Amino acid sequence: MAKNKNDIGNGILSALAIIGGALLSVEILKSLSKKETVYDCPVCKYDVKYGTLECPNCHSKLSWPTKEAYNG
Repeated sequence: MAKNKNDIGNGILSALAIIGGALLSVEILKSLSKKETVYDCPVCKYDVKYGTLECPNCHSKLSWPTKEAYNG
């Protein structure tokens, strides 16, 4: 009888581990897909998002190519 309880307990733990791993994988994939491309400020190397007009760190004015110039 004790062996059956251990088998059931191990089966439940295995199922929970698989479900937990799947949920963790989903959250990791979500976080990776939300990452935005960041660029370095040419003056201070601070991370800035595309289109930012002024560096939040050193306040240098930033200029970006238009999407047509960038893609074409």
